[in-house]
Amino acid sequence: MCEGAGNRTELVCPNHGWTYGLDGSLRHVPDFEGVAEFNAAENGLYPVKADTWGQVVFVNLDAQAEPLLSYIGGMADKLAPYSHNSLTPTKGMEYTYPSNWKLVYEGFCEANHIPYVHGFLQEGNLKSDI
Repeated sequence: MCEGAGNRTELVCPNHGWTYGLDGSLRHVPDFEGVAEFNAAENGLYPVKADTWGQVVFVNLDAQAEPLLSYIGGMADKLAPYSHNSLTPTKGMEYTYPSNWKLVYEGFCEANHIPYVHGFLQEGNLKSDI
């Protein structure tokens, strides 16, 4: 959602152009004017719980969930001798694709991203070099 350094007052999804306030409120949805029964106030971002254990980030959608270290209990102590922060893979497989397979798949499932990702929208008109 964000790159580089600086100060922003909103977040803009680089894939679809939806704009959110720093409080998670949905401020703007391109090309949604007149969409029946769409309420921006009901479609903002919502807070989630996030915690880390070593180099792994855990996200929990349950606002009432107990803290991660409390949840995993004694497992953290049992695994401590294995120093999971310094583990390295011993075997792996690598595939080379000429693109990001997930973005290609998602891109073919919907076209709302085209003006923002591919830059085909200029001053409200589609460019002719699509």
